[in-house]
Amino acid sequence: MTRDRIIDEALAIVESDGVDQLSMRKLAAQLGTAPTTIYWHVGGREQLLDALVERYTSRLVASAVSGRSPAERIVSAARQFRDHARDHPHLSAVAHERGLGATVALPLQLALARELTAAGLRGRRAGRAMRTILYVVGGFVLLEPRLPPATPARRPSEDLWRDVEDADIDLGILQEMRAPPDLGDVFEHTLELLVAALLRGARPAR
Repeated sequence: MTRDRIIDEALAIVESDGVDQLSMRKLAAQLGTAPTTIYWHVGGREQLLDALVERYTSRLVASAVSGRSPAERIVSAARQFRDHARDHPHLSAVAHERGLGATVALPLQLALARELTAAGLRGRRAGRAMRTILYVVGGFVLLEPRLPPATPARRPSEDLWRDVEDADIDLGILQEMRAPPDLGDVFEHTLELLVAALLRGARPAR
């Protein structure tokens, strides 16, 4: 029995079932050992949760940033924030509940910062670009788990828009608003437009 094996097994439980399903007894049973062994190697439940967040953080930047142009690489780096939050909701929740959200985000922030620098952004412009991307992506991350609403609307927004007939509104807007939102498409479109605007006039460093 090793500390790494215990953390990996606990990580698997949280990933599949959520943190509420993680107990020392359940973890010990799945490892075929006694709870005291876990306490000996890892400590109590609080220490175990911190260790899970540390392990999760160490794996965050395993997927390399991709893309040929600076804009593509920045979009790729920014996309990882949303991808990791969507792919690991239980671990993301544990990190935030334990006040370690900033610790988890740092590796991804560093990857984004390097790409913005390589794209030729400098000084105040670079700093504002970094903040802007982080807040836009963070808004999507916070918004998506709350959709659809806990209490369904009596009439969804798209149903209301189907009743709208207004010659002063473009048909493309009417068609878009009459269909359920594709949040993935909206996210990509927003990110691409944002990055293109932020990089306008910048000279890549590589």
